[in-house]
This record gives sequence, structure tokens and C-alpha cells, in this order.
Amino acid sequence: MLDESSAVLVSMGHTHYNEISHDGRTVYVATRSTGQIEEGDVGFSFATIDRGAVSWRFKTLDSSWPFVMITSPADRRLAIGPDLGDGSVRQVRASGWGAVPIAQAEFKIDDFSWHPMVGGDSGLFTAPFRAPDGPFRLSVRVIDQHRNQDTDTIEVAPYRAAESKPTGSDAGSIGAWPERHLFGTQLGPNRNGRKW
Repeated sequence: MLDESSAVLVSMGHTHYNEISHDGRTVYVATRSTGQIEEGDVGFSFATIDRGAVSWRFKTLDSSWPFVMITSPADRRLAIGPDLGDGSVRQVRASGWGAVPIAQAEFKIDDFSWHPMVGGDSGLFTAPFRAPDGPFRLSVRVIDQHRNQDTDTIEVAPYRAAESKPTGSDAGSIGAWPERHLFGTQLGPNRNGRKW
């Protein structure tokens, strides 16, 4: 049924590990249970679809606020289509959440200087930017009114259509992504599991 749908994101919870698979058209995300942790710290995930860009990030329960996630463009591992920029001018969009209001948001490309973002209504921040040729790192940082901060960083690359993978298989797994708490361990009753 999913093979025939136009779903771009399928999110599942209550698993033993975090994992993301990509079948070339749909991104499948699994979030480890907060009650049966085998893989790492207890937490929960944020997932977004922003104008066709899929984003996912895990937050541990013991980590502090604020929390920010780039919602567009998509990280190269989650891209399901080309970014809809106007030539080399594109837009970065991010959502921020906090225990107190977010005071400022800013972005940077690679190791260059930070640039301000606008917005904040409903926690959404945006800014135009000129994309460099080739792959680059894009970071967004939010700072709350108590000067606490969080940064999200993704890798942006020219879009290449992913090879189609069978639905329901882990053949499309994106593998380990430690910054997102994806360790590639697949603990539990599977081929990498322990001898139960």
C-alpha cells in the first residue's frame, strides 16, 4: 500500500533503536521507546515536512532547552527531491522550541560567520542565503532569553535520486548518524541483536 501512496514520511515509535531508511521516495523513521532503552539515552524525536523537505532529530530527556531543527533544506541523507531554490539563492527555515521564548536565531554556512534569521512566530525562523557550489554544511543556532542555546547542523548536497529500495526492508538504511542519535546498532531481536 505504501508503495502506491504519495507519503514522503512514515514515522514509527516504540522500537528498540533509532533508525532511518530511505526507499528513494519515502523516508521511514523509527524512534526508540522511552521505556525499553537498549541503545542510548531516553528521549523523543521531532519530525517535520516543510515544503517537501523531510527533517528528523532526536532529543534526549536530560538535555536542556532550547531545541532547534532545520526544516528546510533537507539534509543530503533525507532528500527526496531537489531543493526548490531560485538558482543559487535559497531559503533556510528552522523551528525552535524552548522553556522560555527564543530571543534570536542565526545561521551559517560551513565555518563562515553567523547571519540573522527573522520570524519567531510559532517558533519558525527563516532567512535567504546564497548557496555555494557543491556540498556544504548548514547550521542554525537559537538563543533563548536566558542565553541558553542549541545548534543544529546538516549536510546539503546537490540532489541525486536515491536508488529504489524495497519497502519494509532495511536495505535503504542511511546507517549511523551519531549527531542524530542514530548509532546503526539495531539492538534487539534482529541480525545485530543479542543472543536472547
